[in-house]
Amino acid sequence: MIFNSIEFIFLFLPLALIIYYLTPMKARNYTMLILSLLFFSWGSQEYLILIWTSVLVNYGLTRVMDRILVPSVRKTFFIGILTFNLLILFVFKYLGFFFTNINGLVGTQFFSERLAQPLGISFFTFQVLSYVIDVYKQRYEAEYSLPKLALYFLMFPQLASGPIMRWDELKPQMGQRMVRPQLMADGAERFTIGLFKKVFIANTLAALWNIAKTADPAGLSMLFAWVGIIAFTLYIYFDFSGYMDMA
Repeated sequence: MIFNSIEFIFLFLPLALIIYYLTPMKARNYTMLILSLLFFSWGSQEYLILIWTSVLVNYGLTRVMDRILVPSVRKTFFIGILTFNLLILFVFKYLGFFFTNINGLVGTQFFSERLAQPLGISFFTFQVLSYVIDVYKQRYEAEYSLPKLALYFLMFPQLASGPIMRWDELKPQMGQRMVRPQLMADGAERFTIGLFKKVFIANTLAALWNIAKTADPAGLSMLFAWVGIIAFTLYIYFDFSGYMDMA
């Protein structure tokens, strides 16, 4: 489910807002976490246990690492946590590509089909790693509250396409929420601008790039080739910028 889809705009988002604002202030972190898990399940239900296991492992190991005073042991824990997270990312994003190249080079028949990726696995992994690295460098202590940390890892507005947030930037907002009409209006305006960037600008530029990409090279003028290249460059910018605004 993507932010500019009919299901998100007219079903998930309105229901999420209603449920969130009907929830008492003290319980909103739990509500947001449940909504984020539902959002993840919508796109990757088969990986829900995997992603929650990853949350638990990172929560537990990082807390243990934070209590270790011996530098060599602390570093070993740190490397182990990094390896765990990067291994999951490698399996789902690059394992099929890796075996495809191995099969081509040495003639083996290793399994080379790419696995379906869990929703937002890249952004999830880098968000987790930013937290683990900061705790290892003692920029702050490991978080005691599992629900808060799980929400930081899985918050649905940023899960699918980012942006990657620092824990020390987001944590204060989980404790002190300011609900003001002006802030809500500003958020709605920014979401609308992001939606416009994605649907009307980025998608139009993508269509133009696709025309240039699929055109017969023999009949493609230099001018139109450059138009296609520029369209692709701007498409990447407006697509990413639109998603950031909506998040």
